[in-house]
Amino acid sequence: MKTNKYDLHLQYEVGWDDYPVIRAYQMYKDKDNEFCTLTDDVADRYDFTEKDVAWLIQNEKQQDGSPYTELSEFYFDEWWHSSDKHLYGDQLPETAKKWIAQLPEYELERM
Repeated sequence: MKTNKYDLHLQYEVGWDDYPVIRAYQMYKDKDNEFCTLTDDVADRYDFTEKDVAWLIQNEKQQDGSPYTELSEFYFDEWWHSSDKHLYGDQLPETAKKWIAQLPEYELERM
């Protein structure tokens, strides 16, 4: 069975990362027919550009509603499924959403 569904991990931590990155992981079905992900192998990744960072600063708000002024104020460690557009849609710039939409199909394996 072919699919283009992926687990996505958005990660950024000041002092560890230069820019946010989204890693895409292929999925498989286990013996109980549950979807699982192996995080040992990154199928693809999206590295945020300076334009993406500018979008974050302009569009995201801190928990208290105040605006961000620089990348160092952000922290990301979010997991989504690629079909969760309603969860990540407002948190990502258009270029990142376009990258997710264009992730290639792969053969869904059973393990």
